[in-house]
Amino acid sequence: MADSRQLPKLTYSTREVAVMLGVSRPTVDRLVRDGVLPSVDLGSTRRTLIPAWAVELLVAERRATLRRSLCQPSSRSSRKSATARSFSGRKWP
Repeated sequence: MADSRQLPKLTYSTREVAVMLGVSRPTVDRLVRDGVLPSVDLGSTRRTLIPAWAVELLVAERRATLRRSLCQPSSRSSRKSATARSFSGRKWP
């Protein structure tokens, strides 16, 4: 009887990482080339594998950066735009 449990993935292909990050495969290749993502090249097969921990770390860092940018008030928040000024007297339901 075969065990139906699967082991967690330890590596992902560049195509899988591209789908996970929502970017193109050449962008993932660039991240690998620039050293943002570590990788293992499988010799003559031209296949590049990226460790799962590196992808998870990159996703976590991007989420944290996004949260910080959403929580910090922008320097322009103190000035009202023309649109905000034009609607400032309007009562919204």
